[in-house]
Amino acid sequence: MKKYIINENRYFDSVELMRISSHLRKHSGVSDAQLIMGSETNKQFLIDMGLDESNFKNATPMDLIIYLDLNEGQDEGEIIKLFEEYISSQQETGDSVYQPKSVSGAKKIYPGLNFTLISVPGQYAAWEAREALAGDMSVMIFSDNVTIEEELELKTTAQEKGLLIMGPDCGTAIINGIPLGFANKVNRGKIGLISASGTGLQAVTSEIHNSGEGISQAIGIGGRDLSEKISGISMKTAIHALWNDPETEVIVLISKPPAEKVTKEILEILSGSPKPVVVYFIHTQIDSPNPNIYFAKNLSHTAQIAVALARGERDKKTLEKYTGKKLSVNDIKYSGKYIRGLYTGGTLAEEALNELQDLGFKIYSNVHHDEKYQMKNPLQSIENTIIDLGDDFFTRGNPHPMISPESRIERLEQELKDPDCGIILMDIVLGNGSNEDMAGALLPTLEHVPDSKQVCIYVLGTDLDFQDKNLQISKLRGKNIHIFESHIEMIEFAGVLLTGGNK
Repeated sequence: MKKYIINENRYFDSVELMRISSHLRKHSGVSDAQLIMGSETNKQFLIDMGLDESNFKNATPMDLIIYLDLNEGQDEGEIIKLFEEYISSQQETGDSVYQPKSVSGAKKIYPGLNFTLISVPGQYAAWEAREALAGDMSVMIFSDNVTIEEELELKTTAQEKGLLIMGPDCGTAIINGIPLGFANKVNRGKIGLISASGTGLQAVTSEIHNSGEGISQAIGIGGRDLSEKISGISMKTAIHALWNDPETEVIVLISKPPAEKVTKEILEILSGSPKPVVVYFIHTQIDSPNPNIYFAKNLSHTAQIAVALARGERDKKTLEKYTGKKLSVNDIKYSGKYIRGLYTGGTLAEEALNELQDLGFKIYSNVHHDEKYQMKNPLQSIENTIIDLGDDFFTRGNPHPMISPESRIERLEQELKDPDCGIILMDIVLGNGSNEDMAGALLPTLEHVPDSKQVCIYVLGTDLDFQDKNLQISKLRGKNIHIFESHIEMIEFAGVLLTGGNK
C-alpha cells in the first residue's frame, strides 16, 4: 500500500530529510519512506521511480513530499503522527524564540553575523548566497544542483569582497571547532585544511585527531573549485586566510585531480607560503623545489606528514617517503577471483580505484575516468569492481548510504552470494549526519560471511564522534572480517591477497 502526502510550507534540509526517512523506516509497519522537497528536479526523480505524478504535481519547492510504502493494515495516520513527534523532539525548546525567514532577516536581528550555511533546493541556493554576500557574510553552500556559471559568479563576487564561498555541494567543514555537514568531532590544534573533497577531509582530520594532534580550521570548497572554469578561487582565498590565522601552523590541501592550469597557479601561490604546506591532489603527479611544500601519496600519508610537521619535523625527503607497513596474509584463504569495493565515500572509492590500478589490477567502476572501464550498469559488478554507492545513480530519490544502510546491505548480500567475489572492501564513515550505528546495522549480514570470502572494513571516525569509533570497531570483530583504521593499509592488504598471498 503506497501513500503520497504533501505537507505544505514545511521546509527541511537534505540531511534532516535523510535522518527522518531513516527513522520512519524503522517502524515495523513501514516498508519504505522517502521525504523530499517538492522541487521540479525531485518531482522528476519520483516520476522516474514510477510514482503517480498526480499525487504530488502541485507541490512547490517549499513543500515537503512524504512517500510511504506501508505494510498491509498499517494506518497512515499513525506514521504521520510518528513523523510529527520526531520533528517536535528534534526542535529546540522554547516556542517563543523567533526564527528568521531569510538571511537578511537574520542579519537585522544579529548584525554581527559573518557566516551563512545554505541548504535549500539547488535552484534557490545561489539567490540565498547572493543575499548573504550582500550582507558581508562568507557562505557554506551544502546544496547541490547549483550551475557552474552561478558558482563562478558567486565566487568572483566573494573574492572581490574578501569573503569565502564554500561549495556548492560542500558536505563537510569544521569552522572554529564546530563540525558542519558530514564532519567528525576532533580536537582543536595547529593544522588547517582546505579540501575539494568531503570524505577526504573527514579521513585526514580524523586521522590527525587519532594521531594526537588537532585541527584549527577545516574548510570545504566544493568539488568543482579546482576545475579550469572556477580556477581555484575559493582555495586561493582560503590559503591566504590560513596564512593569516595565528592558530594555524601547518596547512593541508586536498583535492581530486585538479585542472593542470589550476595546479600550476596553486603551486605558484604556495611558493610564497610562510607556513609548511602538505599537498595531496589525488592521482596527480606534481613536484616543486620549494622546501616548504610537501607532497603526500595518499590520504593517510597526508595526515602523517601534517602531524610530523606540527611536531616540528622538517626533513622533506624523510616525510615525503611513503613506507607502508609489512602486511601478513598468512593462512588467510578465499576462493573467489575478484575484489569488490562497496563505498559510501566517493573520495575513498576513487582512492581505492587508483591505488589498485597502480598495483596493476584492471578495475571497473562507476567513478572511473576511462570510458573503457566505466560501468554501464552499476547494479552489477564486473570482475574487479569499485562502487561509489553515494553516486547520484544510487541516491536519486533515496537517502545517502552514510545515513541509511539498506542499499549497501542489499549489495553486500548480492556480493556474498557471487562465487566470483573473493574480497569485499567497505568503509564505515562516522560523524555528524551519519548513521547512528552503521556497524550494528551491517552486523546481521556480516555474521554470515562464508569461508570463500574475506571482508575488509575501514572505519573512518574518532572516539569523540557520537557513534564512538572504538565502539563501532568492537561490534565488527568476527570470522573473515578485517578492520582497518587507515584506508591505504586496507587497500594494500587487499592488494597482497589479490597477488596470491592467500595461496
